[in-house]
Amino acid sequence: YSEYQGGEVSRRVMSTGEAKSIRPVQRQGEPKLRFNWNAPLHVGPSSGALYMGAQYVFRTRDRGDSWERISPDLTTNDKNRQRSSGGPITQDNTGVEYYCTIFAATESPYEPDLLWTGSDDGLIHVSKTGGGLDGKAWENVTPKGMPEWMMFNSIDCDPFTKGGAYVVGTRYKLGDYK
Repeated sequence: YSEYQGGEVSRRVMSTGEAKSIRPVQRQGEPKLRFNWNAPLHVGPSSGALYMGAQYVFRTRDRGDSWERISPDLTTNDKNRQRSSGGPITQDNTGVEYYCTIFAATESPYEPDLLWTGSDDGLIHVSKTGGGLDGKAWENVTPKGMPEWMMFNSIDCDPFTKGGAYVVGTRYKLGDYK
């Protein structure tokens, strides 16, 4: 599998050279999908499913031939952070210049159905049920007192604490190098 800007993802069979675009698609009537430049894409160590993050988490169990959305929007969905970047003459419009995207995601190798996400706009979510669209499938577990607009760029499940995870966040894009 390979992923490149704008949520474009492809599957290549190395032995035959066969390649196929397998990008998740927007549902009719739903907001445009927001993929980060390096949208999270990973094979779950427990389930073998392939996951991809936009503002939603997508999962495929058939190598990308079909995708299911398994989360609501797990970002702040702040419309002010979703505008085109650049100036009035030269806009930067490749489709990956927006915030409010899932930036890191993982499936636990230790606990079935345990999924974690971190967004580029300061939110951490966990699902203990393998995801879902209802209001109970995902819990916002962002620590209280966390600086706003933290970009969570790495999540690893804790092998010693049930349900635990290690997360890494940064605010260097805001000039905060602490």
